[in-house]
Amino acid sequence: MPFIGSMLDESLYLLALVGLCVYGLNTYIMLALHWWHGRRRPATKTPEPPAVWPMVTVQLPVYNERYVARRVLGAVGAVDYPHDRLEIQLLDDSTDATTEILR
Repeated sequence: MPFIGSMLDESLYLLALVGLCVYGLNTYIMLALHWWHGRRRPATKTPEPPAVWPMVTVQLPVYNERYVARRVLGAVGAVDYPHDRLEIQLLDDSTDATTEILR
């Protein structure tokens, strides 16, 4: 019986080794295909801006973020989008000084 157990162990190790080799070979093939097709990528043209911009709502959930609140408001205020089509909602449930900072 010990002979059958060792043969089973060796078979499992061999199966695992073959699986890892196939996986590694697949990785190299995918990497080669990526490099090959990445060089032949056509030049992209920037799209035209739309005639009518859609309405966009940016929601800012804030909860006790007094160290981040000013930066978040500054970042969302610097968004390059038509102001008449942009809605900013500030959702504040803070229990500390964040509410006063955001006002």
